[in-house]
Amino acid sequence: MQFRKNTTRRDFLQAVSTGPSLALLAGGASQMQAASADKFTPVELSSHFNVSLPTLVDVFGASSGESLAGIPTGSQKFRGIPFLLGPGGGTKSWLLLREHIAEVPLARHKAGYVCLAQFCDRFEADFVKKDEEDLDPLGARLADAVLVYTDGSEEVSPIRRRFEVSSPSISWGQLCFAALPHRPDLPSKLNDPLTQGTDWGELQTAIVDGSYDGSTVWLWAMPNPYPERELTALRLRGADGALVVCGLTLFHGLEHPLRYQRLSLYRVTLPEGGAEEKGR
Repeated sequence: MQFRKNTTRRDFLQAVSTGPSLALLAGGASQMQAASADKFTPVELSSHFNVSLPTLVDVFGASSGESLAGIPTGSQKFRGIPFLLGPGGGTKSWLLLREHIAEVPLARHKAGYVCLAQFCDRFEADFVKKDEEDLDPLGARLADAVLVYTDGSEEVSPIRRRFEVSSPSISWGQLCFAALPHRPDLPSKLNDPLTQGTDWGELQTAIVDGSYDGSTVWLWAMPNPYPERELTALRLRGADGALVVCGLTLFHGLEHPLRYQRLSLYRVTLPEGGAEEKGR
């Protein structure tokens, strides 16, 4: 019997008719929401993009050029959520909000969450006064995201540094409180190379953390308190600092699209007499 290279343990156990049987005892599937046409609606932002890569490097500083050049582009799927990103390079591919207002039409869609793929500039020393310590202004408001409904009412959510967004490259311990990096964590291998002594300790966690690789896009799922109402637009109002929006997708479910479901409990039943067979 032949199996595909990416065959999972579950696929194997279910495919071998003479082998163990697999039964689900409790809980739901331990995986992210799968992207499907009826759950997600990616929104085209090309008409709102106002900066290209060279312009963005000028705004963020030359030292950020390498990190910005690695920002994902094109059609992407981050943690199961599809996004339509810009082409990158010398073409206008990002929406830069710095005291700028952009209103994105939403064609009277309904949504439980509005998912934003975004990043911001690194902390700048001129945000603090001369007599204050040089600390990261945790929670500084970079912009407002305003849901506009067909009846004219609005709901405002702030986009804050280290809460809903962060910079493409961060140091250890500077993860977001309400957003996730676009790269998920991956399982490590026993034969992973150790480039330095501290890698041995990280290998013991059995997890490869994708948060600190640079060129990170941060995913924030903005909750809609009135998912039964039709939306006419998402208004983005820039404030202090530079917020860059890469992509926008509507999620039509009510559960959080970036949250894992509960783990599942399985029972594996071996065939009778299998334990006495040599070579099994």
